[in-house]
Amino acid sequence: MPLQLYLGEITTLQVLPASGYLSACVVDSVFSGFWLLSPLVTSNIMSSEVIHTGGCHCKSVRWQVEAPASVVALECNCSYCSMRGTWGFSVPSSKFKLIGDSNEFISTYSFNTHTARHTFCKVCGITSFYTPRSNPPGKAVTVVVSCVDPGTISHVEIRHFDGRNFEKSYERLAQRELK
Repeated sequence: MPLQLYLGEITTLQVLPASGYLSACVVDSVFSGFWLLSPLVTSNIMSSEVIHTGGCHCKSVRWQVEAPASVVALECNCSYCSMRGTWGFSVPSSKFKLIGDSNEFISTYSFNTHTARHTFCKVCGITSFYTPRSNPPGKAVTVVVSCVDPGTISHVEIRHFDGRNFEKSYERLAQRELK
């Protein structure tokens, strides 16, 4: 599927050059609302799924996730995500698996509605995955793109989500999905 057809209502695109293990990033500088904030967000890209591995900086927390090589990652501007500065892509919980004794090194932080579960390593403090507010616990996991081991991600599309106005943004998304 051509990129322009998939992006739909994107108004401004910027292509970032390849760096490290990412081949390129397409950045939407204006919130379009066309993306899907659901457990199936990554299945909407026409790409075969691969096994990605990743984890935290000290490698105490390790995981594997089944997802396309080309992913759609969200950049949220809520108070927590904007301070962290990370991009993440969501997968159904059934496609995410902790490896080894990783669970022993995980701590969780939540705030406001206490729906989202922001997990981080007790040793190095890195958040490599979390449970998003948009999905009940056990339904989806969001993986932080920069915590995926090099070699399996071929493309990252960044879409912006207005997390500071979560209810309005989520309602707008639901209305677009019904059309």
